[in-house]
Amino acid sequence: TQNQGGSVVDTLLAEGTWAVRALTRNPESDAAKALVARGATVAKVDLDDPATLSSAFAGATAVFAVTNVPGKAKGGPYFEEAQGKAMADAAKAAGVKHFIWSTLANVEKASGGKLVVPFFTAKARVEDYARSIGLPSTFAYVGFYMSNYYGAFAPTTNAATGEAVFSAGYPPDSVVELVDTRRDTGPVVAAALARWGTSPVGARVAVGSEHLTWAQLVDTHAQVTGKPAKYVYTPITDEAVAATPDAFKAYLDMARFISQYGQTGGADKTPEWADLGVKGGSWADYVKSRL
Repeated sequence: TQNQGGSVVDTLLAEGTWAVRALTRNPESDAAKALVARGATVAKVDLDDPATLSSAFAGATAVFAVTNVPGKAKGGPYFEEAQGKAMADAAKAAGVKHFIWSTLANVEKASGGKLVVPFFTAKARVEDYARSIGLPSTFAYVGFYMSNYYGAFAPTTNAATGEAVFSAGYPPDSVVELVDTRRDTGPVVAAALARWGTSPVGARVAVGSEHLTWAQLVDTHAQVTGKPAKYVYTPITDEAVAATPDAFKAYLDMARFISQYGQTGGADKTPEWADLGVKGGSWADYVKSRL
């Protein structure tokens, strides 16, 4: 019920086509109570305790499934694989007709083992698993959160000039697929439900709105804010990786992966890829919303 889940709940409640059940670790939270007030039902679930999923999925026609963020779950770096497979198993057992899985590329497979990004690959392995057990599914490939540029990738400000300085390990011409997650995830999920209903075909769909290079997104930021901005590329060397704590190496490999293989690792070139025609919000509009 946060970024992705919250967007799906908001969209489906607004449409009124589906009865909505939101899953949460704490049904007594203010956020959960607010959902009930808006017409949703709320069920308690712990993704690290598969036994809680049976009752949570009971009677459901469709499930949008997304895993916990790192730091809020048990297990090693691939914990999302266990969580996702447990949800797939529970959905299969409950007779769910449409399982929509929030996923990313299999970095290790696409890079031939050169790069390791567990929080990408774990999700991809769940896609493979859902297909292997015959679970009727759609796979939603989620783009690069626009909110990252106001968080982990937020610029510093030059005190003397007021210039916003963005710095990262992505080459300036590296393309990222951006998504206003809270705005756009729900419409994509709703469109998948509208197109395939209870007969999904195993399609892969994009949750993303705009493909921009890092140079372009920084230029757009400057145009919208009316303040100067620049991008400083910090190349990721093998020496830099070796000097980085293990907990953060995956983020360096993520940058190298997106730069070298594209965000989907080629999934958008497969026969399963489908265009739902959902127009997402632009980066310019997102920047305006943050002024």
